Amino acid sequence: MRVPITGCGSWRTLPTEANGQPAVAGYLWDDGAGAHAAWSVTVLTLDGDRVCALTSFVGREHSALLELPEALPGLTPPDPTRAGAARPRSSSRSLSGDCPIDG
Repeated sequence: MRVPITGCGSWRTLPTEANGQPAVAGYLWDDGAGAHAAWSVTVLTLDGDRVCALTSFVGREHSALLELPEALPGLTPPDPTRAGAARPRSSSRSLSGDCPIDG
């Protein structure tokens, strides 16, 4: 598996929710599509006001399960000096994976 973050590609993120927990969907620039394509969903497990675990689901199918867009079109790789705003999105859909909290 190619790990795109090591190649310094262009990323966009979209805040969301999965399994009743905050999450972020990651989108990686795809030259062929001319858009940032869905790549992963990372779910944050909280313990009070602290993040105690991150669980990443790699693959476009996970964004589809949460009814998130397949791609974020409209920007050619963005200027890293310009911050973009994304609208949070909630979903009643679930992903499965182990993310134990140690007591």
